[in-house]
Amino acid sequence: MKLIKAGILKRFNYFKKLIKADMPVHNLSLSIALGIFIGLAVPVGFQTFLIIPAALLLRCNVTVAWAASYISNPVTIFPIYIVAAFIGERLTSFKVSLVKINYFISHPSANSLLGVGPNTVIAVLAGSLIMGIILSIAVYYFSFFLITRQREKSKQSA
Repeated sequence: MKLIKAGILKRFNYFKKLIKADMPVHNLSLSIALGIFIGLAVPVGFQTFLIIPAALLLRCNVTVAWAASYISNPVTIFPIYIVAAFIGERLTSFKVSLVKINYFISHPSANSLLGVGPNTVIAVLAGSLIMGIILSIAVYYFSFFLITRQREKSKQSA
């Protein structure tokens, strides 16, 4: 239990340092939002290849964007793909097989991706794109608000 608390405190201290970093709030919030967008909209395995040039192009903090892209990880990927499939089915009218998505997640390869079928891939990608757009915009404003508020509090207490 002490190790868990130590890990949580270490991460909390990292975020406190990040909030106090000499970086404009816009850049920090944009870095987080970019990571969320790529973490949701881009299939796992291609995220790192896109996050670095996108962060450099948008003048974001590459490390922060890369860390935020880990919203999609082995624990969260199945729920993310399920929600993306649900949204994608409504957008594209394609029928999505959750069994095939589950198989692809547990056995990621080019062959299992081909086995999912083009309609499922298109539906999941469309849903992921919509999720990425909506959530990254929300995360930008939410993080902008939180970081600004925290910086104001730390100025008042100093």
